[in-house]
Amino acid sequence: MLKEALYYARMAGYYGRYIRMGPISEPAKVIRESLLRREENFLNLVRGGIFGNPRSPYHQLFRLADCTFEDLSDSVRRHGLENTLKDLRAAGVYLSHEEVKGKTVRRYGREIPNDVAATANPASGGGIESVSSGSRSAGLATSSSNEYRRHRECYEIVAREEFQARGRACGCLMAILPHPGALIGSVGFSHWGQPVERWYALGKSQKKSRTYAMATRFLVAEARLLGCRVPFPTLLPQNDFLPVARWIAENKKRGRLSFIRGSTSSASRVCAAAVDAGLDISETVFMASGEAISPARRRVFQAAGVEAFGRYVISEIGTVGIGCRQLTGSSVHLFADAVAVIEHRRPAPFVDTDVNSLLFTSVHPSASRLFINAEMEDAATLAPATCHCGFSRLGFRTILQDVYSFGKLSGHGITLAGDALLAIVEEHLPMRFGGHPGDYQLVETEGAAQLELRLRVSPRVGPTDPVEVQRFFLEQVRRLYGGALSARTWEATSSIRIEIAEPHKTGSGKVNALHLAAFGGNR
Repeated sequence: MLKEALYYARMAGYYGRYIRMGPISEPAKVIRESLLRREENFLNLVRGGIFGNPRSPYHQLFRLADCTFEDLSDSVRRHGLENTLKDLRAAGVYLSHEEVKGKTVRRYGREIPNDVAATANPASGGGIESVSSGSRSAGLATSSSNEYRRHRECYEIVAREEFQARGRACGCLMAILPHPGALIGSVGFSHWGQPVERWYALGKSQKKSRTYAMATRFLVAEARLLGCRVPFPTLLPQNDFLPVARWIAENKKRGRLSFIRGSTSSASRVCAAAVDAGLDISETVFMASGEAISPARRRVFQAAGVEAFGRYVISEIGTVGIGCRQLTGSSVHLFADAVAVIEHRRPAPFVDTDVNSLLFTSVHPSASRLFINAEMEDAATLAPATCHCGFSRLGFRTILQDVYSFGKLSGHGITLAGDALLAIVEEHLPMRFGGHPGDYQLVETEGAAQLELRLRVSPRVGPTDPVEVQRFFLEQVRRLYGGALSARTWEATSSIRIEIAEPHKTGSGKVNALHLAAFGGNR
């Protein structure tokens, strides 16, 4: 309890300082100047944060690759940053997803000490943590400095102008703490001069979230005392998104359209609720993040007559990109002044196919973590932008086309690493209910209006109580990093179900413990 109190006291300090930073007068100018200094910023980052920091695993990786800072600087200036990053990947300068999370790095027969703190940017001060769970005892919690959050606010301002949010009723559809997104985002809207009017959050019936609800209300009260108009959250009833749809419809009746920021699944659930209730929420704009805007969810948005634009965020990196009206599918403009991205073709876990895995490199001076070719188990195709939107005009002329996750669950704006679930599916469930590995499978599937999970239990296991299986499974999930918030959200949205059925097989006859929607999880 004392640890929690100290943690939120520190958060209140950083939050208050962020609020007092005030509005950004020329966000476009800030971005253009950052783009102009992109390669210089990268070299300055690695000079002190890697070559001058023996604790970083990259310090040893560069030595093993026989690459000095002068070699790196010369390559960047002669061949460009992305071509240099490709050469570095071939020379072993990269981190796999497991290594990003702290696993010992092994290259050229050598072991390199590593931990989750080793990639923290020493030039970036502490800040509010980006977390995806109800526990900070394990995993990769990332502190993002106020300076870096302020730079990310520039992207949000450009996006709101691009999507004509000025004058609309602004709402937020995001979780309460430990996820800080709504608290941070609401400050950005207030800085912009158009405060968030309503904040809707999942979890009204979840008793275990009371500690987080209290901490959330404390930080909202702090913001309001400092003159920043942040709304107290309205907790939605279990599996009920109709209150949000009604609020949007009432705004429209009064002649005001709405602009909503939230997760993709929650946004699609609002649209489905509006269609079912015969409510007119057309012309609403959603900025949706946390998961891909799939064709199924795109159809839900179209049925409600709304527009939805993707916002690609990785907690360890920040805002990677945002979509525009000219892009289709789950595609975004890459914010290249903050992050460099290259593709690496590799076999995907859990499926019999290769993917274009994205490797991320930190570029901005205030980046929370200093990565070079770090894998996050997301895939996409890099392509030139052909549109003339505000992002292109600023200089963001590369797009990440059709982004999807290939090694993790990412529904409802929450991420759980696939390998973290393996022990539950292949060991804990068979030990508790019988059967063997291959008799249980977690299937991520496209539901009618949200991403859903099906835990398949083979009939070979014998008689089992689905209610007890679900209770045990969620109990095990809560013990994972990212698990407390994930389990709470799945229950609040009724997005998990137990099925007595044979697990899906791959084309070669394998039964994988995890079956992802991106690879036909709905089949």
